[in-house]
Amino acid sequence: MSGTEIVVATRISGNVVCTGHLEILATGKIEGDIDSKSIRIETGGTFRGTCHMKGVPTATTVEEELGEVPQPPTNELSPAA
Repeated sequence: MSGTEIVVATRISGNVVCTGHLEILATGKIEGDIDSKSIRIETGGTFRGTCHMKGVPTATTVEEELGEVPQPPTNELSPAA
């Protein structure tokens, strides 16, 4: 199945490609892979497969996602006063 704005209220067996927003309602079920720009799953809705988000940069750490560069720890001791 493919479309721009998709709302799932029943069962879909197969892959779903959505160029906009995908919403799975409480009565909805998807068994297959999802490729979408955004997704929302109501409580009770189910999804079994993999999901790929379009237009979302991939970050390997939270710091990278926030644009922060972690500093390596230093082993220097402050001089005693």
